[in-house]
Amino acid sequence: ARASVAALACLALAGCASLRLPWRPAAPAAAAPVPAVATAETAAPAPRVIDADVARREVRRAKVDASNAEIGAWFGVLGSEDFGSRPAYGVRAVYHLSSQYFVQADLGQSTLGRASIESTLPGQTLPGLDPDRRVRYYALSYGWNFLPGEVFLGANRTLNSALYLIGGVGAVDPGEKRRFALNFGAGFRILPTDRLSVHFDVQDRVYYSDLLGPDKLTHNIEARIGVAAYF
Repeated sequence: ARASVAALACLALAGCASLRLPWRPAAPAAAAPVPAVATAETAAPAPRVIDADVARREVRRAKVDASNAEIGAWFGVLGSEDFGSRPAYGVRAVYHLSSQYFVQADLGQSTLGRASIESTLPGQTLPGLDPDRRVRYYALSYGWNFLPGEVFLGANRTLNSALYLIGGVGAVDPGEKRRFALNFGAGFRILPTDRLSVHFDVQDRVYYSDLLGPDKLTHNIEARIGVAAYF
């Protein structure tokens, strides 16, 4: 009987030990695992650096930027209002104030064709008209290279170029009277060499004319191509 009582007491004590009593301290929490330190053996391999084998090419700098003045000649067609279109020619001088702006002086000459009234009434003469029907004009203009760029000819040839706007004032001598004139237009310049430029221009020369009666505002469109040399 004593053995049985002792066994029951041991079982009771074991059950009490398994219970969490309020005065019994909680078991410490398990520590977080420490991350493994990367070593040379476990670290990811460094990216491989590839040396770029780039073929260097020699770039020749244009010498035109050291030249500010250019002088040249041009040839084209002048379409005079009421007098048809006739060949025109002249000279120009340009001074480049900067890479964007320039001033230009023009001197041109052409002839006037026959007006419709002269064809309708044979023998009709126009007072004030030059006997040789010559017309001379002068202009001082201001230009703006609004779209400088390059023209590519094949894979190894590049030419400097620019689209520009131009406008100015001048005079026209269509006969005995010299008339004040305004001119405005646009052009394209290309440089085949550092010292040579080729121009393509279209301009309108506006002035009052009284060759066919009372003064009226006339528009005279001129298209031309020219060559100039830098100095």
